[in-house]
Amino acid sequence: MNLEDTINTTFIEYFEFLEIPSISTEQKGIEESIDWLKKRFEKLGAEQIKIIDDFSVAPVIMAKFNGNSDKTILIYNHYDVQPIDDIDKWETEPFRATIINEKLFCRGSSDCKGEIIARLMLIDYFQNNGGLPCNIIFFIEGEEEIGSPNLQKYLDKYHLEMSADVCLWECGWKNEKEQIEISCGVKGILSFDLEVQTAKQTIHSAYAGIVENPGWQLVKCLSSLKNEHNKITIKGFYDDIIPLNNTLINAIQNLEFDEESFKNIYGITEELIGSEHQLILVNEPTFNISNIQVGDRLSSNSIPSIASAKIDCRFVPNQTPEKILNLLKQHIKNNNFENIKIRNVHYESAYRSDITNSYIKKLVESTKKIYGVDQCRLIPNLSGGGPMSIFGELLDIPIVSIGCSYSGSNVHSDNENIRLNDLKQNINCLRDWMLKISK
Repeated sequence: MNLEDTINTTFIEYFEFLEIPSISTEQKGIEESIDWLKKRFEKLGAEQIKIIDDFSVAPVIMAKFNGNSDKTILIYNHYDVQPIDDIDKWETEPFRATIINEKLFCRGSSDCKGEIIARLMLIDYFQNNGGLPCNIIFFIEGEEEIGSPNLQKYLDKYHLEMSADVCLWECGWKNEKEQIEISCGVKGILSFDLEVQTAKQTIHSAYAGIVENPGWQLVKCLSSLKNEHNKITIKGFYDDIIPLNNTLINAIQNLEFDEESFKNIYGITEELIGSEHQLILVNEPTFNISNIQVGDRLSSNSIPSIASAKIDCRFVPNQTPEKILNLLKQHIKNNNFENIKIRNVHYESAYRSDITNSYIKKLVESTKKIYGVDQCRLIPNLSGGGPMSIFGELLDIPIVSIGCSYSGSNVHSDNENIRLNDLKQNINCLRDWMLKISK
């Protein structure tokens, strides 16, 4: 059976996996996902399957396949998905795999069950056509969407079982210009809440002339963190950023960003910030407000007792979350915002592999072969984050990411989807790469 036939005949078997509502924030679908993956690995002939729940209620599942060479690829994925925020915005049932106009709609189809499906179908093909060209180790966790809080513990204990030559990361997509992007790293992320409390209870707004409103204190603090040029004003924030070398600069300059297409996809009405958008996305830190809450949203004519804001900060290699947090604390102190408290801190470090690594070069060659020479773009790192640094630093291997999503996949949003042709192209590309690695 050729690769196309393998994809066409087995694809529907994976709908059951897509339709499991494996929502880590709600601790749903965990057992069902692990059970499905275990049975699929068994069917595909894994030499070893291990379900590990030492540190969390969402277990890690590892599977090992022996290949026809001594080369080994470690594959990282996660089986948990985002919750459904507003079901009314979905045009299909969120957890019913539905194909419309050659697009597969389902929560998790892009992030990242679609990637898991592509990689498992490729294993199926190889096992029925002479065996895998190289060894494969799967490491699939169930807590990525809540920040992988226990991943470091798992790797500290089991990293000796994960020895590999290269790691294939979980995600990847075509950009707004339909160019496939190969990424070799991620930005770091520091997320936290800023909270201020000024009273023990809600007070009638008739007293607003004499009672301090926590919302105003919070707004003043937030406005002190960035200036009119969109630069972060925390003293020392930019000090540790290392200038890019010529190789990375050339890679970034080779990237293309279609501003109008990007704005149209998301319905953005304002002008985009800055002019060198590619450079900003790759090597500029950010400071984002994702939510502001002042009191009870149903109350009115009142002075709330508490106000809070959810913040996420993206940072680049050589910046550390610990230092950024300390600089923020000093900023709050220096600007007399002592009432502002920092809560619920979580972070993941930035990471960037060497884009000249031979395994990454071979993936670029395979990508150009499958997608076209002009349709391949190599990116030093994504603008988003992930737990990549834990793998890279502990295992000391290059990490590279390529996937089957596209700019309209609506990741973390309503109507999440992938295009079937992108899925097939991704499988073909990984097939060619694995064959190249094994030689």
